[in-house]
Amino acid sequence: GGMSPSLGGRGRAGAGGGAGSAPLGGSHFLPFVEMAMWSSTTAVKYSAVAGLATLAKVEENKEAMGQVGALECLATIVYDGLELQQEEAPESWDSFPGLGGALAKAQQRTKADLKLRRLAATTLADLITNTENQKKFVGGEDIGGGIEKTIGLLRATKSAGLQQALMAMLVTLAGSDDFKERLVNLGALAPVLQVAAKGDERSRLHAFNTCCRLSQNGNNQAKWGKQNVLEVLRWMDFEGLEIKFHMITMETLRRLAQRAENAVVIAEAPGGTTAISHLLDAEEYDDDVRGLAMRCISQIAETPETRDRLGTREILGACQVNLGRDFVSRGFTAVRLELAVVYMLAQCDDNLVKLSTPGWLDAMCRHVLDCKDKVCRRTAVKTAHLICTKPGNEDLVLPFIPRLCHAMCFNSNIEVQVHIAQVLAHMTLWDGCSAYMRDYFQDCMNLLASWANEKSHKVKKTKKSKDEEPVSPSKDPGSHDPEVLNYLASQIAANICNDAEFKPRVPNLMSLVQCFMGLTWSKDKKTQENTTRLINMVSDTSDQNKQTLVGMGLVWRLKKMKKSASVSGATKILAKNTLSTHLEFHTAAITIQCIARGFLYRKMKEKAAAQAAAARERRRAAAAEAY
Repeated sequence: GGMSPSLGGRGRAGAGGGAGSAPLGGSHFLPFVEMAMWSSTTAVKYSAVAGLATLAKVEENKEAMGQVGALECLATIVYDGLELQQEEAPESWDSFPGLGGALAKAQQRTKADLKLRRLAATTLADLITNTENQKKFVGGEDIGGGIEKTIGLLRATKSAGLQQALMAMLVTLAGSDDFKERLVNLGALAPVLQVAAKGDERSRLHAFNTCCRLSQNGNNQAKWGKQNVLEVLRWMDFEGLEIKFHMITMETLRRLAQRAENAVVIAEAPGGTTAISHLLDAEEYDDDVRGLAMRCISQIAETPETRDRLGTREILGACQVNLGRDFVSRGFTAVRLELAVVYMLAQCDDNLVKLSTPGWLDAMCRHVLDCKDKVCRRTAVKTAHLICTKPGNEDLVLPFIPRLCHAMCFNSNIEVQVHIAQVLAHMTLWDGCSAYMRDYFQDCMNLLASWANEKSHKVKKTKKSKDEEPVSPSKDPGSHDPEVLNYLASQIAANICNDAEFKPRVPNLMSLVQCFMGLTWSKDKKTQENTTRLINMVSDTSDQNKQTLVGMGLVWRLKKMKKSASVSGATKILAKNTLSTHLEFHTAAITIQCIARGFLYRKMKEKAAAQAAAARERRRAAAAEAY
């Protein structure tokens, strides 16, 4: 029966006359092609195809074989007359039991035909891994629609061997970007999903991979359809498959979930994500499996409507266990993913309730303080922000205040600092919060004073030349809105300066006022008010310090604010109080000075006018004398 297809490709070519692995010319393949095409004897046909099968295993031969008609010849054997045989053969065996010999021959012939067809299909699958051959197979005139025929034959055949060869062809075609959409448009999904559910192991592996490749295309994701998404999800529950099947499934689901409607279908399916979340178990599965499961869940969670369904104990529980482990040995990619999932889930109120525990807050603080990876710190702080500012969580948060202060004061990342500052602005409204902050008063005020000095950058931006545009805002530390920084600085400072420990622990109060005084001009009424409150508290100080405040021009500024139209009522009252209670002598002294200066100024003006008049008179007299 010809050359055995199991002979290794390259070895054979080498054995055929010491040619090394140099590719053979088309003339070497022609005899096989002609015999396979025209011989009327099945045995000869089979031998010829077996020869082609062996030659097709060598990469260098494939294109030349395609050029001498191997594709057309094999396609003819694979696709022609199949429909007839499928329908006729079984009937002729069962309905005429008396025909003994003829029936046996018919059966033998069908078997031989099927064996030949299977070998031809396997050979074709090998040949179309070459791109030139692929083009001929899909669009060449002589074959006429290889994709349509393959899908049709896959639907029709009951032979496991043929199914396997056809699936090998589809998995190759699905790997090419040119054919991904076409395969789905021509209806490949239904038969492929059927093979995935019921085929033999090799065919199923091809079917899983085919779907995975098809799901990479955005338009295919949109056309996949609810039933087919659920069918892929069902693969997660198939028993007795190797783990690689589950990994391909998760990758397919991850791709499909890039479309919001598919993500919702997966999340809402009863027990949809349960099978995926089982694979997050660190005891049973390795990092690769868990990472893929996490990426899949992360992709589903990108669609906000799914988040309430994803807050299951398995998913959040697995994240909590993993985030509790030592993050240095794990590599940051996994930690980033887990934190990203937790942050997305925290944006749903029901999940935020589940995350409102000391354990979760501790995990987030630990990552903000100790993790070396910037992305991890940022995501952890955003999640902590959501937990800390959830109404009703204040008592839970208080013990964590010192760690948050530490993270804010000793972190170089402005984004992390701003998130924590927002938490502190919220928490310092709460009684007893400042007591937890006392060890950090000095450090916090140093940071906040620099924020109070931030001026609005609007002027600079307009002058930028066009070439400088693409500076990414996240990389530019000054890109945080100065108004936000001003507001946070004034809010936290004003809230904590009521603490009895504030003054003794913040020695540089005067320079603090100098930094904050500019904010009394802020356009934001709340920032103005907070700043005036801080100045009101701080200006109750020693005479020497009050002298310094007067030197800075504080009294002038407060007197102006009392009269200004752009200042809120509360701020005016604070300004009045500061002047009349803490700075009354200085105010009085300045008022007296002003009056005195006014009086002296008038006297000097009069004297100067008299002198000028006398000088004019003298000049006139001198001029008169000269005549």
